[in-house]
Amino acid sequence: MHKLNVNLPRRKVRQMFQEADTDENQGTLTFEEFCVFYRMMSLRRDLYLLLLSHSDKKDHLTVEELAQFLKVEQKVSFSC
Repeated sequence: MHKLNVNLPRRKVRQMFQEADTDENQGTLTFEEFCVFYRMMSLRRDLYLLLLSHSDKKDHLTVEELAQFLKVEQKVSFSC
């Protein structure tokens, strides 16, 4: 997990594994289940919530929303 830069408690990883393991072959992940498991592990809730706070569309940022995010959160100034 550390090579993936994922620092989660073992208990949380086990819980995510069990949630992703949805077929009758418990204890192993199909490719599709592994993809779900990987997405669950790699999602950074703090960044996702930050995205939601700056987006009207809720699943992506427009150019204007990205510029606003950079200005407000990252303190980047733009000059044209």
